[in-house]
Amino acid sequence: MASIYNAHQMISQYGKGQGKKTIQFGVSYASSRRIQNEFNGTAGATYVPYNSENDFKKLVHELAKRDTCAVFCEAPSNPLLHTIDLPRLKEMTNKYDVPLVIDNTIGTWLDVDVTPYADVIVTSLTKSFTGGGNVMGGALTLNPSSKHYTEYRAHLHEHHKDHLYIRDALEIEKQSRTFEQRVDGMNAQALKLVALLQSSSVVKQVNHPSVIDTDAYNKIRKPNGGYGSLLSFTMHDPENAVKLYDSLQGFKGQSLGMHFTIALMYGIFANPDKQNPTILNPTLDPIALDPLMIRVSVGCEGLNPVEDFKQALAGLDNAQPALSTSLVNFTATHN
Repeated sequence: MASIYNAHQMISQYGKGQGKKTIQFGVSYASSRRIQNEFNGTAGATYVPYNSENDFKKLVHELAKRDTCAVFCEAPSNPLLHTIDLPRLKEMTNKYDVPLVIDNTIGTWLDVDVTPYADVIVTSLTKSFTGGGNVMGGALTLNPSSKHYTEYRAHLHEHHKDHLYIRDALEIEKQSRTFEQRVDGMNAQALKLVALLQSSSVVKQVNHPSVIDTDAYNKIRKPNGGYGSLLSFTMHDPENAVKLYDSLQGFKGQSLGMHFTIALMYGIFANPDKQNPTILNPTLDPIALDPLMIRVSVGCEGLNPVEDFKQALAGLDNAQPALSTSLVNFTATHN
């Protein structure tokens, strides 16, 4: 989040970006959109969904207003794992002279290369780059080929403050030494889990770059890159989703990219309404998500995620719901 915040402030609060909105194109982690809304005065941010080709028309409509200082997107997105056609997106932002900020955290530097299309790249070092879950950091990378490079570089030289604690920096470097090995292992395990989930009759939809928006993903995938270790899925029966989540033996939580597997019932726990945890708050998150969608960050160590999910799927009839019956009833009537 620190790299997104600093990129946003660099573009929206200085120079010709002042007083202009940002656009979040496509699904992103909720906090990314909140930063754009809450730290940009009255200009705020506009969310433009990306689900089909028609959404590019909506983006052009917004860009044509000439009141946008930057377009933000993820490659791929969290938690739905959509991948935008970045060559096409870059063509549009160039046409309207709007910088493109790409978050490659989910794709990782090892699997994808977004450099040809990004003016600014933001990356969380808290996730797979370190993988231990015990240190935080972020990276903001300027593209030297961007027409905005000189302006942004001068801004960072003048305004950047190094708040990274030295021991955190040392720990980040230490854990990054196994980055490539971990990512390769996590990618391999994720593909196995995707295959397992797709073969199950109780699973409704699986979201992963290997099965959705694959053509767009392949445009940015490195020659030896994989398809990532993050996936999400929904189930036909809300009660089965609750039972499966409860019966998983692995870790549950909001982080991702760790060397161990972490599952999260994303719709409820990542962005609940403070008054009613079963309802997503549309003022905070305008994206309609299945409240019982499960996001999985697949690890390469510890409990075997494929075996864990295999047993959970096989034992659905015997598991007890982890959440109240009212939750199941709510999601059944509101999905």
